[in-house]
Amino acid sequence: MKKYILYPLFALLFALSFTACDKDDNNESVEINFSELQVTTTSKTANISIVSPHVIENGALQQVRSVGIRYHMVGSDEWINAAAVSTDPEHYVINLDGLVPNTEYEYIAWVATDTGTKFASAARFTTQDIALEANFGDMQLSLTGEGLRLSVASVKVLVDEKATDPDSFGAEYRAKGASQWIALTNATAGANGGFTINIPASDLTLDTTYEARAWIEVGGARVYSQRTAECLYEKSKLQDIMGEWRLAEWHDSADLPFAIYLAITADGKFTLWQQLQSVEWQKFTGTVELNDNVVTGVYSDGQAWSASYNVERDGEKMIWTAATDASDRSVYVPATIPNELSTMSISSATRSTERFL
Repeated sequence: MKKYILYPLFALLFALSFTACDKDDNNESVEINFSELQVTTTSKTANISIVSPHVIENGALQQVRSVGIRYHMVGSDEWINAAAVSTDPEHYVINLDGLVPNTEYEYIAWVATDTGTKFASAARFTTQDIALEANFGDMQLSLTGEGLRLSVASVKVLVDEKATDPDSFGAEYRAKGASQWIALTNATAGANGGFTINIPASDLTLDTTYEARAWIEVGGARVYSQRTAECLYEKSKLQDIMGEWRLAEWHDSADLPFAIYLAITADGKFTLWQQLQSVEWQKFTGTVELNDNVVTGVYSDGQAWSASYNVERDGEKMIWTAATDASDRSVYVPATIPNELSTMSISSATRSTERFL
């Protein structure tokens, strides 16, 4: 915060006095004394503290009825009146909000007495620039079936130390060591202010390490993440099954009595979301392997999948057929995992003896 201590606190004997601006034709003598007048600013606010206002008119001390200011942006003809709130008989406070950052304002303090309102000399203060901070949570750049994906777990934005929502967010990427950053578009918002954003394979070169950084904007000001996420773009053994999927057909039927989502990453990890007989979703994780177009998996608790599956691709569709039962045929289609599922906790192994895989 920026403080303007315009009238320091002196003993009353040495209090600064201001000649009122509204002398009448009789040349009456009016003096306004403040033992302290202090202005503290942020980018959009000003706090004005007035201590011990005194009005002496024709040598007589007047009773103070109210205190305030008139103010305007320098260069504007529109004056705004703001009355002070008394915190005690000798201390008055005025809080101004909605000011323009990095802008000079002019103000005139006034004191109302039984004989009228007396105005002090004009003074000025300047608001600060926006104090913008952004704290980015965990960031990961990972391989997908369609290229790379930057995932930002969370973003906390502060403007003048107050939490706020960003006006926009996004990211940039480049081959590691390159001088030019490339803008990314079409970010997808997630929970806790986080987001994901994809880099298509057509914009990438195999066997190249890429780095990405996130950013947010508020009021035209942009803040970048202080760290970057890195990933080597290479063809994975799991290339044909990587990504996020939704079960669209099972046993040659699209009329499913349950719902399944499946995510497989380049490092051989899977996440399964299932909603079987219960209306409650369950989430399981584990590892997956693909050898000679046969996929197998093991849950994190050590339980193996109930079957291994032969994998086929039909355009964007991924077809899994159980190696021991040709009728056990599952068709998956690309999908985005809903936020409420991706952020849910891992299910306990004791909650269900039945698992889809």
